[in-house]
Amino acid sequence: MIEDFEIEELGTDETPVDKIEIEILGVTEADIIEAIKVCLKVSPLINPSKTLINSVYAIIKGLFIENKKYVILEAPTGSGKTIIGFISFFVIQYLYRKKNGENNVQQVAYTLTSAKMLQEQIDQDLDRFVFRNNICILKGVANYDCLPETERVQRGKFFDNMGVRIDRVSYADRPCKGLTKKERSATYPCDAICPYQLARYEGSEKACTVLNYAYFLNIMRADFNPFFGTRLLTIADEAHLIPEIVCNIFNFEFTQFIANQLFKLSNELQINFEENVSVELLKKNAIGLFKYFTKSLVQASLILEYFEELKNILLILGDLKKNENFTTYKLQISKNIDRLSETLQTQENFINLVAERPEDVYFESVLIAHDKLTDSKVFKHIIRDLSEAMMVKKHFLSKLNKGIFMSATLGDIDEYAEMMGMEKSEYLALRLPSTFNFDKSPVYLCKSSWLNYANFDKNIDKALTDTIHICNHFHPKEKGIIHTSTFKICALFIEKINLGLVPDKERFLFYQNAEEKQKLVDIMKQSSKPYVIVGPSLYEGLDLKDDQGRFNILIKVPYAGIDAYIKKKMERFPFWYNRNTKEKIVQAIGRTNRHTEDYSTVYLIDGCFDKLIYETNDSIVSRLKSKKIY
Repeated sequence: MIEDFEIEELGTDETPVDKIEIEILGVTEADIIEAIKVCLKVSPLINPSKTLINSVYAIIKGLFIENKKYVILEAPTGSGKTIIGFISFFVIQYLYRKKNGENNVQQVAYTLTSAKMLQEQIDQDLDRFVFRNNICILKGVANYDCLPETERVQRGKFFDNMGVRIDRVSYADRPCKGLTKKERSATYPCDAICPYQLARYEGSEKACTVLNYAYFLNIMRADFNPFFGTRLLTIADEAHLIPEIVCNIFNFEFTQFIANQLFKLSNELQINFEENVSVELLKKNAIGLFKYFTKSLVQASLILEYFEELKNILLILGDLKKNENFTTYKLQISKNIDRLSETLQTQENFINLVAERPEDVYFESVLIAHDKLTDSKVFKHIIRDLSEAMMVKKHFLSKLNKGIFMSATLGDIDEYAEMMGMEKSEYLALRLPSTFNFDKSPVYLCKSSWLNYANFDKNIDKALTDTIHICNHFHPKEKGIIHTSTFKICALFIEKINLGLVPDKERFLFYQNAEEKQKLVDIMKQSSKPYVIVGPSLYEGLDLKDDQGRFNILIKVPYAGIDAYIKKKMERFPFWYNRNTKEKIVQAIGRTNRHTEDYSTVYLIDGCFDKLIYETNDSIVSRLKSKKIY
């Protein structure tokens, strides 16, 4: 079967460039075909479909014959993006070894994911396809236990600030943090069994290492990293999220949180060490931080002054950590050191931004609390880089050699490339058509009520009533998702079901954070009860296939809230606002159609969907039908 396949070009959003002589690996089209034939046999479970073969061929040809730096691939849910990425890696690894010797071991690639849920899906794939000899997963440090500390807290009775018993201590909170290897081995001789250090070593040696974006960005911004550096290939899954992820990490927001934590720590220390000079100095400096949050800051120099204060406090904490008298508080001191160090990492970026591109600096002080009796105010300070493309180029693209960017929701690929800071000549754009059977998967435009700003308060009750009716009467024995767009709508929905309008209100699952969401998704998948998960952030990384999810309700169009920053951003990228909203809609709809023969029903409650839904994609527009709930 493999011997008979034919290579055909995928659709591309730009005119094909002339064939160029190979510069990196000396690859020819014959080499690519040979490599694909070999690599399709790395696992007996790989289905050598025409989609897989043609996608990998187009990607490798784009990177090494057309000499593109990036390939951007929009591939619908269920088209096998993960396997396309991994086979592309295997092909490049094969070509590398062919040109440099069969025994040449090389760290070839990174695969990047956006969420822990996606990493866990990939983890299952590694076992299913028997890929672990070449590929491994390295998670964030909080996912690994510090063994000695975990054993210690399990032997005793330790509780967190909420009164919950502590049953594990993560590597992120290890007591040996900040020590040199020599210091660590003398006091904590557990390097040889440390779960995180073993996983990191494996990740540094494997030909392909799976990381989340935050971990990748953090290791790549380090001045020196003995474990990880730029590799030949970086495969970015859910690539539409990259600009947002980069902005969240490299934009700055300062609140009283650090001052509050330092003040709390200094108070606790004073109780046991009343006349300690370092403790008194810590408290004095912590109190001094509050002045930066009692008024609106209008000068960059005040932010730099704040950074200097943090540096002084960091020195004090360092001295306290070294003092054996404070051993009991070492973990708390270390946490505060980490917070300060992380904040101080932004200083260089801030200084460079102000010096190099002052026109791109967005600064705002936001009033978050006001006691009218005393007229005391509390502010938070926001600093953002308005040139999103420059941020992505500096902090992400500059760390790549070659990149494959894959997503089901890229929309206009040229718009995406512009937001990523890519030049037109640098990328090849590819798009795969959907192969799903949507005959049993209608998308209903319900137009229950208009939930725009002017009409939200008077119409939201009707929208929630229709949502409950769908669950009670159309899908009483099936699992599903309700996308609320905001936590406010989620709270209103809870109030509504508490009125006794549903036979079993325990059917509906609500969460407050990512950890709770993951636990509820696991419960939902494993249980036979027709659970419905409800929340505002269920657009990404949710894989509810078959009976795990048969219906999908979007109550409100998920527009981003418009504040001063969003307005400025829209001035730079006029297409951004609608693009961001359409991405969320497409992602939400795709959570319950996960493979070719899967099916589910989608309900669009808000009448405002009518303005955007026709601009999404053919696989959604072709399924649109009108439906009146009542």
